[in-house]
Amino acid sequence: MLHPLYNPRTQPWSEHFAWNGTTLKGMTAIGRTTITVLRIKEPLRVRHREPLIALEVFPPDLSSETDE
Repeated sequence: MLHPLYNPRTQPWSEHFAWNGTTLKGMTAIGRTTITVLRIKEPLRVRHREPLIALEVFPPDLSSETDE
């Protein structure tokens, strides 16, 4: 089955994704498909997030996200 990719211009991020430590979780078929296509869960990418978490600059603060 084909699913569209996430479109940040028209879709709220928090509807489709959630961070679980260094791993991004797809909350919808759109989120899961986007994660797979962009290879966001590749081990090297996950390891690169660990020092960012230690520096408290990751994950990004999306609380100011606006729905336009």
